[in-house]
Amino acid sequence: MPSLLFYVAPREKSPMGLQFRLPRVGFVTENHDLHLPAEFRVNARVFLGSKELSPVVNPRKPYYTDGVEWNLNAGHTCYGNFGIPEECVDNTEKLWIEIQSYCD
Repeated sequence: MPSLLFYVAPREKSPMGLQFRLPRVGFVTENHDLHLPAEFRVNARVFLGSKELSPVVNPRKPYYTDGVEWNLNAGHTCYGNFGIPEECVDNTEKLWIEIQSYCD
């Protein structure tokens, strides 16, 4: 199985010059394998305080809610972003985002 690195960077500037501010959450996925492509699914979960919220997604493009199989060639990097509920932006409760990626 290819080695994947997936990290969330909501306020970081990506190498491509993109910068995200909440409620947009930027991320980077890297396939560190030299030969094998990666096929995987991504599920993003958003928590604010003790509540679990859903990421804001287009129902026709369920990339971050388990609905689409991703394909990433060996040695490639993918930059993307998704939204979280507006109520998370100025809230003082703890906000955390859990990303699960897995192969079928």
